[in-house]
Amino acid sequence: MVSGGSSARLLFQIFRKLGIGLGIAALLLAGLEGILRLSGFTHYAPNQIIIWNSHMDREMKQPQGTYRFQPYWSWELRPGARVADCGNERINAAGYRGPERLQSPSRGKLRVAILGDSSTFGMGVCQDETYAALLERALPNSEVLNFGVVGFTAFQGEKLLEGRVLTYHPAFVLVAFGAIDELLPALGYDVDDKFRITSRVRPWAALWRDRLRGLRLLQLIERSLGRQPESGIELRAHENYVKWNGGSRDYMRNQSVASFERSLVRIVELGRSYGARVVLIGPPRQTMVETRWPWANEYSAAIERVASRLQVPFWDVRTAFRAVPNRDERLFLDYYHPNIAGHRLYAKLLADKILHDARSR
Repeated sequence: MVSGGSSARLLFQIFRKLGIGLGIAALLLAGLEGILRLSGFTHYAPNQIIIWNSHMDREMKQPQGTYRFQPYWSWELRPGARVADCGNERINAAGYRGPERLQSPSRGKLRVAILGDSSTFGMGVCQDETYAALLERALPNSEVLNFGVVGFTAFQGEKLLEGRVLTYHPAFVLVAFGAIDELLPALGYDVDDKFRITSRVRPWAALWRDRLRGLRLLQLIERSLGRQPESGIELRAHENYVKWNGGSRDYMRNQSVASFERSLVRIVELGRSYGARVVLIGPPRQTMVETRWPWANEYSAAIERVASRLQVPFWDVRTAFRAVPNRDERLFLDYYHPNIAGHRLYAKLLADKILHDARSR
C-alpha cells in the first residue's frame, strides 16, 4: 500500500519530468522557429477559393496588412492597421475607421451607423475628410460610426450589420451599396455561394489562425500539407473577368440584382427589429460607369424599388451629384470614389435629410 507521502512524491516526480520535457520541447521549437526566421523562410498557403482577388488574398495573410479574413463577411479591416497616405491614422481597435465608440451610445447623443463600400470608407481621403466624419460635425450632439469597407457588397453589409453593427445600438442605419462592387465580375463564386463555403469556418478559429499565421513553424506545416486552390478556379475567374472587361453582359456578377434586393430587405428587417430607422441611399458614381456597363442602373433601380416596397426613406445622392455642373471632374477622384468636395456634398445632403427627418417626427 502506498502512503500519502509516497503518492505526493510520485506525483511530484511525474510533473517534474513532464515539466522538463515540455521545457525542452519548447526550447527546440523556439530554436527551430529562430532558424526558419534567420534563413528567411516564409510561406503563405494559397486559399482553396478566391476570397477577394489574388492580390488582396495575399495581403490578408500578412500581419501588417490592412485587411484580414472573416468567414461571415469575407474580409474586414485589421485593428491598428495604418491607413495609406493619411499620416499616422490607423484603424481603431474595434476594426472600423474613425474614433472608437462604446457599444452603448452616450446619453443624449444621436448615434448613426453607416454601412457601405470604399466610398463610405473614404478611399483616397483621410478620416476628417470622409462624409461620415463631416456628417458628425454637421449634426448636433451626434456620433457617426463609419462601417464602410473597401470592396463590400450589400450581402457583406447585411452580414456585418447582423454580426457587429447592431451591437452599437444605432438610432439611424444609413445603407450605401450598389455603386460598383455588386456588378464586378465574380472570381470563382458569387457572394452567396462564397458565403456557403467560408462560413464553415468559425470566426474564433479564423481569428486565432490570423494571429498565429506569422509563426514560421505553422507556415512550414502548411507547406508540408501542400494545400492547393480548387481545380480550375483561377481559369474560371480569368474567363469571367475577360467577359466583364470586354463589355459583355454574359458574365457572373459578384452579386446578382435579385440577391442584392434580398440583402437590402434583410438589412431593413434587421435594423427595424432593433428599433433603428433604416435609410437606403442611392450612391453616386461617374456617368462613364453607366455608359460602359448600363446594367449598373439595375442596382440603382433596385434600391428605390425596395425602399418603396418596404416604406423606408430613399435618399438619392446619385441624382444630387448629377445636378452639379462638371460633376465628374469636380466631385470624383476616379470613376467611383468622391473627392473631398464630393464628400462634403455627400455629408451636407445627409445632414439636411436627417435634420429634416428629426423636425418632422
